Amino acid sequence: MKWFLLLCLIPFGLFAQDSIRYDVDFEFYNGLYLSFEDFRNDNPISFESIISTRTIDDPLMLDDLLKQASFRYKDGLGEIREQTTNRIWGFARQGRPFVKLNASNYMGIVSSRETLRAGNNEFGQFVELGQISLIQVNMTVTSPVQNHSQTGQFLFSINTGKAVHYTVANFEELLKSDSELHSEFVRFGSDKKKKEMFFRFIKRFNEKHPTYFPFYE
Repeated sequence: MKWFLLLCLIPFGLFAQDSIRYDVDFEFYNGLYLSFEDFRNDNPISFESIISTRTIDDPLMLDDLLKQASFRYKDGLGEIREQTTNRIWGFARQGRPFVKLNASNYMGIVSSRETLRAGNNEFGQFVELGQISLIQVNMTVTSPVQNHSQTGQFLFSINTGKAVHYTVANFEELLKSDSELHSEFVRFGSDKKKKEMFFRFIKRFNEKHPTYFPFYE
C-alpha cells in the first residue's frame, strides 16, 4: 500500500512524456510535410517510403522529386499512394526543417518583385525556430534595370502557421502577445535601431515562450 501511495504522488510525466521542448539539438524526422500540421507533429512522409529510382542517400533524390508533377509513396499500411508535388508544404533533411514560401496555403507572401528560385531553393530554412521564427530563402528581385539575387527573410508564427515579411511593423505585431517585451522593444524608437535588435528579441521571446514537439518512444 505504501508503494502504491508513493507512485500516486510521483508526477506522471516522469514515466511518460508526450512532448519535448525544442532546442538547437532537436532533430526532426526526415521526409516531406504535406501540411503545417505534419510539421508541428514532426510527422513527415519519410524519404524511405517514397518510391524513387534514386536511393535516399542520393543528394539528387529530393531535387528530382520536386521537379515532378507528382510522386508516389507507401503509407503506414503499405498501400501505394500518389500525391501532387505542389501539395508539399515543406520537408526535413538531416534533421532540419524547410518550408515552401510560395505554397498556395501559405498566404502568397512573395511579392510581384520577388521570385523564389526554382526547385530546392523555393524552400526557406529556419535560421531561428520558435514561437516567432526567422526563415531565410534565396530570391531573385526584378527591377526595370536588372534582376539580382538576394537573401530574403520572413517572420513565421508557429501558432498560426503563417509567414509575413521581415518588417518592424510585422515584428511588433507578433511581439504583442508578450506585453513586457513589446513595450521594451517599441521604446527603441527608430526603425533602424529596432532592426538591429530584431534577432536578440526573437531569441528572448522564444526562450521565454518555448516550443514543444511530440515525443515518440
